Amino acid sequence: MDGLCGIYALVNGISVLVQNRLSTNDLSILFKDLVRTLYKRNHRRKTKNGTPIEFIWEGTNVHDISLLLRTSRAFLAKRGLSLTWTRPLQGKWRPATLNQYWDRLRTCFQECDGRCVAIIDYNFDGIDGEEGHWTCVEKVTDRTMKLLDSSLSIHSPRGVIRKGACTLGEKTSKRPHRLFAHNVYLVQISSVEE
Repeated sequence: MDGLCGIYALVNGISVLVQNRLSTNDLSILFKDLVRTLYKRNHRRKTKNGTPIEFIWEGTNVHDISLLLRTSRAFLAKRGLSLTWTRPLQGKWRPATLNQYWDRLRTCFQECDGRCVAIIDYNFDGIDGEEGHWTCVEKVTDRTMKLLDSSLSIHSPRGVIRKGACTLGEKTSKRPHRLFAHNVYLVQISSVEE
């Protein structure tokens, strides 16, 4: 019922990457900071027909995710942690096929020795038609992506997306998950001292 999956994906990913270097209270404060960031940005825009809280039900887009990453980086810097991210499936690395998407994302995880997460965007058929969703990927194997997801019961009851259920093109009944290569963020966190 809410469109906060982008915020949940970031908080879930950060939670895994900090490995107990932040408390549950810190993560709660981060969540509030992220919500506040979108509210303030939307309030400054003063759209004619919208409200500053529309992101709660409308969701977040790629520009919102970039803003939320910058907010997260500032939050973590105050706690001695450095957050970095790339968009690894863009430019010459933009995949033309599902196999390329999968292999390139798996290569990213291998290169960071599993000390990263990916924030990805995909579409699926929901109750009201096609819906977009941000999720956090913590591991990529030959056939699956292991997720830290805000709505596992709806999108991925077992916490995974199977490669055989994905496409980069039009969704089908056998391939209900449409992945968007241009909306992939690879996120890493390290101590400032490292």
